[in-house]
Amino acid sequence: MWHTATLLAEIARTLQADIQRAQADPARRQAEYEDLKGRVAYDVRVTWLDLTASDSSVKVAERNSAM
Repeated sequence: MWHTATLLAEIARTLQADIQRAQADPARRQAEYEDLKGRVAYDVRVTWLDLTASDSSVKVAERNSAM
């Protein structure tokens, strides 16, 4: 049979675990968001560099065809 003190201690442990999980979730979500922002920024930079390189290639080709 459960004693009141034992039951209260078990409830307190369960609540504490629930609170810790709830507090950890926003931090995890924030880290995921920051990671996604970094990946998007990287993809934009790489795409910009590819576009710049392609533009340079087109300009060289246009100059060569004009000769």
